[in-house]
Amino acid sequence: MAYNRRYESTYFSLNGRQYYLEIRDSKFTGTTRDCDLGAGGCQIHYDMDGEEKYSPIIASKMDIPFIVKDAIDEQFIKNLLEDYNEEDVVVALYRGGSAGYSPLWSGYLLMDLGAQQDVSFPYEVKLTATDG
Repeated sequence: MAYNRRYESTYFSLNGRQYYLEIRDSKFTGTTRDCDLGAGGCQIHYDMDGEEKYSPIIASKMDIPFIVKDAIDEQFIKNLLEDYNEEDVVVALYRGGSAGYSPLWSGYLLMDLGAQQDVSFPYEVKLTATDG
């Protein structure tokens, strides 16, 4: 299954580090669009309860504050809710500039976005991806 790059974003963290996010879609065949992210950018959370924090493999999730700017972005969110399966969309986060990206995190986008908002553009939707 080929995953085509649907969205990409380059942003800087609060401490000045550069990050590059790409969202790849197995059902997409168009051109790549730039996406905007909400304040703070992507956040990675590790599941470390009790004794699990000493495990050699620790599950994690990444929250993506995706900004819906127009009808094309809104249709993507709608498709995630209605037409996509769990492994249809992959996200990857890299650290560094375009000359030398270092892979930092990757996983599948989850399809549990909840209720859609009925507000005007732009608005923020929290996308969640998991690595396992």
